[in-house]
Amino acid sequence: MHPTDHLELVMLRDQRWLNIDGPAAQAERLLSEHISRVKATYNFTPRVFLRAIGQYVSTDRDPLLFLDTTVAPRSGDFTGSLLFAYKLNWQSVAFVGYGDDRELTDVRSLAPLDRQFFVKLSYAFQR
Repeated sequence: MHPTDHLELVMLRDQRWLNIDGPAAQAERLLSEHISRVKATYNFTPRVFLRAIGQYVSTDRDPLLFLDTTVAPRSGDFTGSLLFAYKLNWQSVAFVGYGDDRELTDVRSLAPLDRQFFVKLSYAFQR
């Protein structure tokens, strides 16, 4: 979607699942995974943009079908990121970014797992 000339929104919803043969020779659902993602990119000028991404992945499992280990019946992860980019010239770009990862706890809240902050300068050298 393009709500304005400068803003682009991309939304994704996906689902994956894994079935196995059960003891009664019937297919049983081992796990199912749901992925929801939103990406927004705002172009201030042809040289400057800001991008934000949020993604949530939830997994539902049948613990009785896991033979070797004990698994949680439900888990979830949230990943968020921001990226600011400035194109100095046709071969030089400066990036500043932030990322945040969170994990679903037993009390159904998203606890901080990991955070990243980075700065990158990119330049193409020529002879």
